[in-house]
Amino acid sequence: MAIDKTLLDRFIHHQCTREEAEQVSRLLHDSPHLLDDYLQEAWREEVTEQMPDNMAQAIAAHLQIAPVAKVSNKRYRIGWMAAAAVVLLLLCAGGWLLQQRRNIPQDHLLVVATAEKNCRLVLPDKSIVWLKANTRLAFDTIQFGRSSRSITLLNGEAFFDIRQDAAHPFVVLSGAVQTRVLGTSFSVRHNAAKEILVMVASGKVAVDHHQQQLDVLLPGKQITINQQTGRFTEQQVPVWLAAAWKETQLQLDNASFADLKTAMEAMYGVRLETTRDKVRRQTYNILLNRYMPAKEVVRALGQLNGLATRQLNDTAFLIY
Repeated sequence: MAIDKTLLDRFIHHQCTREEAEQVSRLLHDSPHLLDDYLQEAWREEVTEQMPDNMAQAIAAHLQIAPVAKVSNKRYRIGWMAAAAVVLLLLCAGGWLLQQRRNIPQDHLLVVATAEKNCRLVLPDKSIVWLKANTRLAFDTIQFGRSSRSITLLNGEAFFDIRQDAAHPFVVLSGAVQTRVLGTSFSVRHNAAKEILVMVASGKVAVDHHQQQLDVLLPGKQITINQQTGRFTEQQVPVWLAAAWKETQLQLDNASFADLKTAMEAMYGVRLETTRDKVRRQTYNILLNRYMPAKEVVRALGQLNGLATRQLNDTAFLIY
């Protein structure tokens, strides 16, 4: 199924009927991936005319931000049609917004995940980025893909599934830390404590601090870096942990109690505790569903493994 560009153009310019507008809204709501295809075309579209003033004002009014910068006669890799498509996304999906802001260079686009939910972004090279709620990243729409593919993670956490391209390394900038890859999947967390955390799900990732390489990470490796000093710690983690926060389901097979605890915290934000060595030595097989209440998951764990359970508080459970 494809999006009718003529219909979308009329929708953007408020020229379609009420029935057609409802049709577009339903289509993008039911099949949000169709907007990815539309945006991919917009990335490739060469633009020689500036965004109409009334459209820029309408976007600014809808987003309650400063007006989107106009596109000059210079040929940009993303134009006003792409900006209009983003407004469609805001209206129909509500997951993220794409805008130009005063505190970043004019040619950079700022992508903001809303506070309500995680979101998914397809980059011009078809790499995919998942942004955790309240995450912001930016990239240069002119230079991206020319000599390298560079993204700046301003804050929050993002999971990257990078399309392989040996000629154009993919770089994530997060403060003083650089994460460099060719084709792999990994997550980067940039938190308020000025620490950067990188976890690798597949492939190989090099991590630098102020241009000095700290280490090359393989799947299941996690590094935490102090931005100011460059000091870092490393540890082995389950391979699935890098992407667990974005998944709706997580299958554990013969997982240790330590990995079970990690999974429960990642999926539900709760802690598991125990006083019994038997519980610590046992392995666990369970499918975790994010939309199943944590209390029911813990109860199922107890029933499946012949263990008793008790809720200690809103975020902690005892298994014994």
